[in-house]
Amino acid sequence: MFEKFDAAARRVFLGAQEEAHQRGHNYMGTGHVLLSLVDACEVLREAGVTRQGVLGELPGVKRPARANSSVNTPFSRQAKEICRLAVVESDMAGDDEVRPEHILIALLRQGEGGAIRILDGLGVDRAGLLAKLGRPPAPAAEDLPVVGRDRELQRLTQILVRRGRFSALLTGPAGVGKSELVKGLRHRIDRGQVPQQLRGRKLATIDLRRMDSEAEFDMGPEDVLCVDGAELLVDDKQFHGLFVDITTGTLQAVLMVRDTTARDGLLNDPFLRGRLVPIAVEEPGLAQVLPMLRRAAQGVAAHYDVEVADEALVVAAAHADRYESAFVSPGRALDLLDEAAALARVRADSREPEVSHIADSPVVGPEDVVAVLEMAGIPVPVVDVVPDAAAAGVRVVNRLLPAPAESAAILIGTASYSDARLPDLPSVAGNLADLRDVLSDPKHGAFAPERVHVFADPGWADIPKIAELAAEPLDTLLLYYAGHGFSEDGLYLGLSETTAAHVEVTSLPYAQIRRLIQRSPCRRCVVILDCCYAGTAIEFMAGDEPGGELDIKGAYVLTATARNDKAHAPEGARNSAFTAALLRVLRDGISGGGELIRIEALLPELTRELRAGGFPLPRQRATDTIGDLAIHRNPAA
Repeated sequence: MFEKFDAAARRVFLGAQEEAHQRGHNYMGTGHVLLSLVDACEVLREAGVTRQGVLGELPGVKRPARANSSVNTPFSRQAKEICRLAVVESDMAGDDEVRPEHILIALLRQGEGGAIRILDGLGVDRAGLLAKLGRPPAPAAEDLPVVGRDRELQRLTQILVRRGRFSALLTGPAGVGKSELVKGLRHRIDRGQVPQQLRGRKLATIDLRRMDSEAEFDMGPEDVLCVDGAELLVDDKQFHGLFVDITTGTLQAVLMVRDTTARDGLLNDPFLRGRLVPIAVEEPGLAQVLPMLRRAAQGVAAHYDVEVADEALVVAAAHADRYESAFVSPGRALDLLDEAAALARVRADSREPEVSHIADSPVVGPEDVVAVLEMAGIPVPVVDVVPDAAAAGVRVVNRLLPAPAESAAILIGTASYSDARLPDLPSVAGNLADLRDVLSDPKHGAFAPERVHVFADPGWADIPKIAELAAEPLDTLLLYYAGHGFSEDGLYLGLSETTAAHVEVTSLPYAQIRRLIQRSPCRRCVVILDCCYAGTAIEFMAGDEPGGELDIKGAYVLTATARNDKAHAPEGARNSAFTAALLRVLRDGISGGGELIRIEALLPELTRELRAGGFPLPRQRATDTIGDLAIHRNPAA
């Protein structure tokens, strides 16, 4: 971490660790770094910051610090971030090494933590310090431009500069960001990033739903009034004067309503019809919500005096649709993040007073967002959050374990047949027992034991129960079949009463399985087929038949064989060849494969093992990004 740090910069952190150690703190925070920086940075001393002053803000002082101690006190998250930012500051300045001044700049630019509270308590002008160091202060959250709405902002600007003094009508549900669009326009006007016709014009905002009577506005003829709850312009006579000003073009406005009914009421008014240009403000997708949430999170961080981790933003954005809120996203995601920040603040303030006084701001992490959801009775699957070079900065890899309370595995296997012409398959019984144990393993399994349902040697009488169970999961359904498979103008799965002479009417058509998937409310469905000709299901997915699986969102099929191959069940073996390989992957794990085993990662492992044994090779097909779903924790991780 410290390869680029010069000797003086290294001494700053060594000294900070010693300061923390001498005070009995089990971490090194930014307050300790500040104390060490006082000796290293003259600019701090010139600003009136002394060791005594900082020590007065740090409780628990027992003896003077010893320089160059080798005590290995762990860094707090914010102290680690200071290290990273110091390298960034050094690079921006074109310096070859990180010096103590870069550390101080990073600390000041970060703008939060124990050190900032100490400086503010000492009355230090942080902006002035940054100016002396040659760095401007970071912009406040309200000064940042609105992100993710460039198209809508451009359209809004175009409408307001038109010759006919048109007004805009923004339509979108609560929380979608209509008010943020107005802020974005104000930001561009303030910075002169608009056409000449809009420069210098003032924007005032009112909400008619919160006004008891029509108010007087200090508005010039060239200013723009932004009106929320604009449907009342037509319905409420007390706003008649404002209505007349807009319809005559005396006043230009940005009207905001929440639904299409209110929009149509305004657009159908004979006086307003010729003055309004509608703009739909749609609910953004995850990729657009993230930068919006990151900007809004700065206000959350300031209000609760917390640090918000990017991972928390991603989890909040990904699961906001399950959170109870009056808003849609990004407002719903912000509501979820806000409650998670409140949780982190309450938890931090429950600590010992001396510790909380010097501690860095608590960090709102993904676990806080998950905790809020679970308090609301919403089970949350595991999420991998990984860095991304794209604008969002981080992304969710849809590497999700099934939510136990909303998922189920249905294991169907036919080992014994009433027709003597169909040989029994003893290994199928072993498949069912072993797969049940592995899927519900308390350490690595992803399914609750009570939600793994086994049907051994099923008959037609069992099909309604299977259909009933398949209709229950809301998150993930795993459906496994092992037994005889038949290719008779489609794939048929053997039941205990299947007869070789009448396969089509005594076996379970795979088309029935497909219909179960189509009707299931589950978000994702995994089908694993260990039977002869299992690849017929894959071929059918790729075919042109109406009702093929290509129209099933979130479906994944893994088969033991190709369309024309037979599956193998070695004589005397406990498991069939394919399921034995599957069990080995789940039990032993995938070396270097990460914390979770994705279903898409199964095929290469199974292919390698089955090829080595001379067995038929498996096939897979997926829709959407279902292949990123994980069904097991990786024992090799």
